[in-house]
Amino acid sequence: MDTVGADRLECYGYTQETAPNVCGLADEGALFTRAFSQSSWTLPAHASMLSGRYPNEHGAVTMRSRMSVEQPRLARILRREGYATGAIISARLLDPNFGLRQGFDKFDFSAVERGIHSSFAASVSDNAISWLQETTSPFFLWLHYYDPHHAFLVHDGTDDPQPEIADDILEYPYWNEHPSPDFDYYRAHEEVFAARYDGELRFTDTHIGRVLDHLRDTGRIDDTIVYVTADHGEAFATHELSGHDNVLYDELIHVPLIVRAPGDTAPRIVDTVQETRDIFHTTLEVLGVESQWASGYNLLSDTREYAFTEVESRNEHKRAAIVGERWKLVYTLDNTVELYDRSADPSETENVATDNPDLVKELLTRLTNEMNIVILDEEAVDQLRALGYVN
Repeated sequence: MDTVGADRLECYGYTQETAPNVCGLADEGALFTRAFSQSSWTLPAHASMLSGRYPNEHGAVTMRSRMSVEQPRLARILRREGYATGAIISARLLDPNFGLRQGFDKFDFSAVERGIHSSFAASVSDNAISWLQETTSPFFLWLHYYDPHHAFLVHDGTDDPQPEIADDILEYPYWNEHPSPDFDYYRAHEEVFAARYDGELRFTDTHIGRVLDHLRDTGRIDDTIVYVTADHGEAFATHELSGHDNVLYDELIHVPLIVRAPGDTAPRIVDTVQETRDIFHTTLEVLGVESQWASGYNLLSDTREYAFTEVESRNEHKRAAIVGERWKLVYTLDNTVELYDRSADPSETENVATDNPDLVKELLTRLTNEMNIVILDEEAVDQLRALGYVN
């Protein structure tokens, strides 16, 4: 699901029912309460799920870059093992030119031709069910539902509290700019934005439910691994942002993750920190597929101490973050450090970095080592500035 934070689903505590089918799947498997995406926007986040690598490793980090050819692809590995491989996509940012096409027998990109102000979920599920009906061999199928992404449309059966401002909401000019230059406008219509978004999510959930029902009705679900997750979340009147952008606050990187795997259908809640890129490693281990890339964390049996995430420059500097059960550190490559106590301050409003220098040093060392970041001291920066390399 594109643009769906964990905070917008009722099985994660949201007060509205937005995803009964998705949340219902949690009654048959594992619901991960602390799953984090490896980036806060579409391309690098999906590339990490499909490769098991961090963005700085796979290379698809900007709208002008693509996955490097030598990086692993889950579809490519499984196709070599005899699996039919299909992808049904509904977002321009997953264009085949970005390198995600490799390994898929079928890469259905046709929905994107309709434009962003269109409805996608019904056709994604229609095409998925048709593909499943035609596929008798073991399969790997990636379904991408773009509808929860702005612009928010109104579907039959959803509430529209103020239809007279539909055009303004649809064409809101400052979505995804941080800080939003017209934040007052957003706040004035916040309830409308939220209602439209929830309606899009309910619409998407309905059509995801159709695919799940097809797997059940055909008797295939009990030998199929099913993952439901998102690439990133959405900000609603938080941190001076409407939408999602070059920041790493929890409303953007804390995503739903529900896994139903053969032989592992006892419902349970997993509270440890996890990364969505481990979908790659978990799949290979559950299927017993040997590969040079098959080393990593299994979501169903392994635990992490920290999750890592990063975002390359869209409108600002590159950022990277390390997230633990309690503490979260965000480093911006202009040498800005933010530290949040997620237990006492879950909304991440108070930067306590100056009060915890030893913890900052420890977490920053872990982060820079894991994410291949070099921190230059002031002397080095001054010398590079004198040479014209640093502004």
